[in-house]
Amino acid sequence: MILNRLVAAVLPLALGLSASLAYAVDQAAMIKARQKFFGIENVDVNTGAIKKDKVIASWGTNTTYVTSILGRVVLLDSYITRPELPTTPIDRRYSPLLPQDLIDVLPEAIFLGHGHGDHADNAAYIAKWTNATIYASPETCDVMQLDVARMAADPNPQNGGTPYLPDANPVKCVGVVPRGSRPGHYNEGPNAGPNKSSATKLATPLDPLVCVLAFKFIHSGTAPVDPSFPHTPLFDLGDPRYPGREIQTPPPAITYPAMYPTSRRSRRRQAARLPDSSTRRPVASAARLARSRSSTSSGCAARPTRTSQVRSATASIP
Repeated sequence: MILNRLVAAVLPLALGLSASLAYAVDQAAMIKARQKFFGIENVDVNTGAIKKDKVIASWGTNTTYVTSILGRVVLLDSYITRPELPTTPIDRRYSPLLPQDLIDVLPEAIFLGHGHGDHADNAAYIAKWTNATIYASPETCDVMQLDVARMAADPNPQNGGTPYLPDANPVKCVGVVPRGSRPGHYNEGPNAGPNKSSATKLATPLDPLVCVLAFKFIHSGTAPVDPSFPHTPLFDLGDPRYPGREIQTPPPAITYPAMYPTSRRSRRRQAARLPDSSTRRPVASAARLARSRSSTSSGCAARPTRTSQVRSATASIP
């Protein structure tokens, strides 16, 4: 799910907690989390307010982004890769964050690309503790409510019986396309017919700052080759250091040892096959094809002007 078209004539909006927020907010934890994701220079040290002249997208993990749009915080997906990995003596996590960080940053909305675990995991849990609204397909919203029921019923003996959730009430989840609709062609009204599709503008708390459009398409699939233009073959080479392999093209051939040999004997054998550094050549690998990821999209997004783990762009406000 991709957001965001900034519109002119932005109304002055005060940053604050929703009046319906039912649970106490740890102000210090919120400020710390926002400084972590958005940069200490962009977060008010006393209130946690984020600068309102910027769009900041902070990569969390996989397709998860913690995003501030002119001071309004939302999550694009909510999955975290392997948060259970140990942090000592070295931090082995793919990304140094936990679900609690996504709660502490206090998002007001969670936009889910689709309902698979590597996109939607943690969403119901975060929404229960922040009162954030989830935006997803109706079928994914069903799963979110099942997640709430499962966690509410879990006795959690490994943590002394502490409840996972503050209560068992459903989360707020908005279905962004009709239930059971067709990919791309869900509008059966004026757009019905072959080769016609549309996207629907959603009403969200981010109006009028952000225009959020939603549509449904296939997660991944194949299509016949279009012969009307030449195609460049993609040779997608995996990282050769993991299983160990020999790359023969371009010459000279290079043998890469396995990154994690399974025995001392294997390590000696792999070391003996390692090419001398004077003959080693870098091997360029093609970029991976991006998978389709979401059921929502946007109009014109503000382009970031600098790239880092925290991406920031100054928005024009008349």
